[in-house]
Amino acid sequence: MPESGGIDRQIVLPEFRRASLSGIVPGRESNWQLARSIEELRRAIGEHDSYHEQERTALASAHDDLGRRLNELCEFHQLHFYQDNVAANQTDVALLGPPSTRGYVASEDGSICALAVRSNAARTAGSFTVEPRINGTKIGFNVTIDGTNTTVNYDRQDQGIDPFVAGDLIDMVITSTAAWAPTTADIDISCGIVLFAGLR
Repeated sequence: MPESGGIDRQIVLPEFRRASLSGIVPGRESNWQLARSIEELRRAIGEHDSYHEQERTALASAHDDLGRRLNELCEFHQLHFYQDNVAANQTDVALLGPPSTRGYVASEDGSICALAVRSNAARTAGSFTVEPRINGTKIGFNVTIDGTNTTVNYDRQDQGIDPFVAGDLIDMVITSTAAWAPTTADIDISCGIVLFAGLR
């Protein structure tokens, strides 16, 4: 049974002595009766050994499954961005995020997996879209405030679709239509990421 990396498995089961018929002398009735008893005992011990072998296999498998699941745990983080007084007719304008528009430098390999946007004022006309970038390139995963989602919108995607590596720069941009209103709306955006530190 292969072991799973990252966890130290040590499962020791007791050894069972097996019955032996050595020393039994044929021709004596008492010996043959004893032999039958020993054979039955040996069969029972064999069944006992088989049961414990199955127990050991099940325990080892469960331990490896637990180790694999622990190793595959990822760290979830949210990167926060915002823009006050969202203007109309913007194109890929970098959103603010602590402390500036420069974005965040990834400290581990990971993946962008969730987006959420909220406006403090409901949309009355037009629309805007916010989208993350990795090293200045938009990833194609975005959320929009429009006539359907007038105040809040969010979306999720599977891990690994938009991966990044340690040292990559992650930021967020906004594009608004010429008709967007109200231009007094303030927006907050969360970009959910997972870091694959647990997979090392």
